[in-house]
Amino acid sequence: MKTSNESQRWKYFEHTKRFYEFQLLARLDELRQISLPLESTDLNLATLLQRITIHELIEKDFIQKLIEGENHKLVLTKNGAVGLKKHYIDYQLELIALQKHSELFFRDLVSRIKQFGCENIALYGASDTTLSFFKYFADNDLHVQCIIDDDVSKHGNKVNGVDVVDASRLPNYPVDSVIISTIEYQEELFVKASESFQGKYHVYRLFY
Repeated sequence: MKTSNESQRWKYFEHTKRFYEFQLLARLDELRQISLPLESTDLNLATLLQRITIHELIEKDFIQKLIEGENHKLVLTKNGAVGLKKHYIDYQLELIALQKHSELFFRDLVSRIKQFGCENIALYGASDTTLSFFKYFADNDLHVQCIIDDDVSKHGNKVNGVDVVDASRLPNYPVDSVIISTIEYQEELFVKASESFQGKYHVYRLFY
């Protein structure tokens, strides 16, 4: 994905090595540890482990591998926690730069969704990224009817005047398509939405 500036390469809004490192450190911080071989059915986590060279993160002292018999566990180190904070800062700065300098980037992504024939949409993911796209959805006559989020604490809130709801409430809204609008858990949510809605709604990724 390119902006109008061809020399610009996004570190967190393309599937770069830095993006995957950021996501894996964030998951380690959330889960406290990851057991290997992977016991979880978390598709997003499995994808991250496939895309990241664990040895490199160990050499950078971002993660540590603990060996207990035949079981291995990955844990976040103090340096990894510092590295994660830097990632969060860089991510926010890049998001600001994206908002300021990348109208073409936004318009291209949303125009692609419009070409699928969508009109009344639900966004999956009440994130900062989602909020950034509202203007471009409106410019393309895409009507955001609601925002789905799995975080119960967000239910009942509004983002840009739009309800944030649980997926089970989607039939209450005139929706023809569900757009995965968060990049962090995009693949996991795409699979989940496709299986849950069973063809009742078209499901598309905003990022590709």
